[in-house]
Amino acid sequence: MDEFYDNLDKLYESGDIEAVEAFLSGAIAETGEYTPERAGLLSSLASIHLHLGQLGVADRLVSEALEIYNTMAELSVHQTAALTIEAVLMCRKGNYQGSLNSFRQALALTKRFFGENIDFAICRRNISEVCELLGDIPSAIEEMSGAVRIMEKLLDPGHASVKTARAELEQLMERLCYERTTSIAYK
Repeated sequence: MDEFYDNLDKLYESGDIEAVEAFLSGAIAETGEYTPERAGLLSSLASIHLHLGQLGVADRLVSEALEIYNTMAELSVHQTAALTIEAVLMCRKGNYQGSLNSFRQALALTKRFFGENIDFAICRRNISEVCELLGDIPSAIEEMSGAVRIMEKLLDPGHASVKTARAELEQLMERLCYERTTSIAYK
């Protein structure tokens, strides 16, 4: 299996997306119907189609991957990737509540398998963005605050990602303050 991933990494590094897609499609054809390997490959292929803007294809692939994961007796660490892809797809389609639900499921699995690592912080940051899209600024602030706290613990406080997350948190707090003062002014 290491050789498989070495070859896949080389294809990704080459930038030849069509070759990566063909490689993954071939590997999917060789796997059993309801195996964790197939689900992982489907998620990888869905991610490629998502980045290419082929949302319908990505949606079909990730739905099949999640269907497989949902039939498994035990949770899979790789299910977090599929849930994240599903969440991004839903967000791009304007289904913010569905996106939020999928991100929250991915967050719970990430915490279960890895604890509060950097992926956990990134997921909280994504949840914050979806909460903002839903107009729930207090929840967006809560999630972003949690993400910043974890990022500051794991990364250097001067790291670009930490600075960006802190700036986004400040913008959210300013927005909440503005919305509250504006609503008071019109009462």
